[in-house]
Amino acid sequence: TVESKKHARYLVAVWGGGAASHIPCKSKKSVQNELRKLMLQGIALKDIAVYAVEPFALQVSVRI
Repeated sequence: TVESKKHARYLVAVWGGGAASHIPCKSKKSVQNELRKLMLQGIALKDIAVYAVEPFALQVSVRI
């Protein structure tokens, strides 16, 4: 079994300048902190997406 506390539950995706990056987060509070940091860096909300990630999906994506 996969323990959800060990894996990221949310994924913050950022598009900007032709490149994409992602930031794994374990809690809603950490997502809010990352959004705050990104906005302070001048990144527009339209360039940010937050996804809920299932631990199994995260595990499969790493193995592919």
